[in-house]
Amino acid sequence: GEIQRISLAIALSCKPEVLLLDEPTSALDPTTCLLVEESLKEYACIWVTHDVEQEKRVSTHKFVLNPRVERDEQVLVPI
Repeated sequence: GEIQRISLAIALSCKPEVLLLDEPTSALDPTTCLLVEESLKEYACIWVTHDVEQEKRVSTHKFVLNPRVERDEQVLVPI
């Protein structure tokens, strides 16, 4: 989890326009995971996750890829 937190800090220090995130909270405890999610809300992110609950919390638009189903959806979430 420490390497993930450091990697995110380095990425954020560059003030990116878009973040590409591949399972950025997979090794973090639940409390830290929620803090990271909240911190990333102000950034445009392309987020890869297998955690359906996390996807519901962080996505405004999602693309679901699965061997049997491929769909692109708009998700309405409060800002």
